[in-house]
Amino acid sequence: MRRVEKVTPTQPPTGAARHQQRPPRRDGGWLALLALTATGLLASFLVAGDDPGGPGGQAEPTGSASSSSQAGVDGTSRQADPGTGDPPSPASGSASSPAPSPSSPEVVTSGSGTLVAVPVAGKDSGRDGRTVRWTMEAEKGLGIDLEPVGALVRQVLQDRRGWETEEGVAFRYLTPKERKNGADVDVTVVLASPDKTDVLCAPLTTRGDVSCMQRGRVVLNSKRWLRGADAFGDDLEGYRTYLVNHEMGHALRYGHVQCPAKGERAPVMMQQTLSLGECEAWSWPVGDGVGRR
Repeated sequence: MRRVEKVTPTQPPTGAARHQQRPPRRDGGWLALLALTATGLLASFLVAGDDPGGPGGQAEPTGSASSSSQAGVDGTSRQADPGTGDPPSPASGSASSPAPSPSSPEVVTSGSGTLVAVPVAGKDSGRDGRTVRWTMEAEKGLGIDLEPVGALVRQVLQDRRGWETEEGVAFRYLTPKERKNGADVDVTVVLASPDKTDVLCAPLTTRGDVSCMQRGRVVLNSKRWLRGADAFGDDLEGYRTYLVNHEMGHALRYGHVQCPAKGERAPVMMQQTLSLGECEAWSWPVGDGVGRR
């Protein structure tokens, strides 16, 4: 039986899960207490995922513990988003889903746990460039129509503002039949429940709240897919576009970056799920103020 929850605003994952604070020593006095408090605050920034990202994967994950911790389309793991990676600036807000309304979609917290292949209609762009072979899977029992999800993922990957233009690659979709016949895959895009996301992104810390790139999988958290993030307001498609581009960016070996300047478009590899800082929301690699990385 699947579990269903009404989404409520959540805080982004923090390092507290990995670095639990010890209770202050009675004989340490206020100095010890202050030291522990500072340590706890610092640890809270050390998270995986945008979205986190981290060793062997990105969570938002997509985060950047560091560029050396990321893996690309060679199947190694990356970071979780927004979690790992560069901590948000002190002025930035915390990651959260928009407050639910009476008409908000229900989120299946835990599906069947089984991943199934998702057929994606359409044709490849045919652009020149290094071929990146991708396919798509989804967890059973999410209660989400997967056809439009696959259609949007393909549209985003092939858009002229996307990675095909920015990185000079050509995405090639592999059908379930090609997969079954043993075709090699570079990246698998997976739509998963919050609980399954945590499993697929481990050891990155996603806490059922963010997404990641891990071990050749771009894992899109269904909670984020359905609810978006505050940075994009009511523009749910814009957020979904950002989410696909951000996590695929991790698959292409890009780490997290900061807001370049006040009023600029937020770089797609910025953890926009967490916060925009002083930047403006932007979903695409092209035209994000960073240029070729």
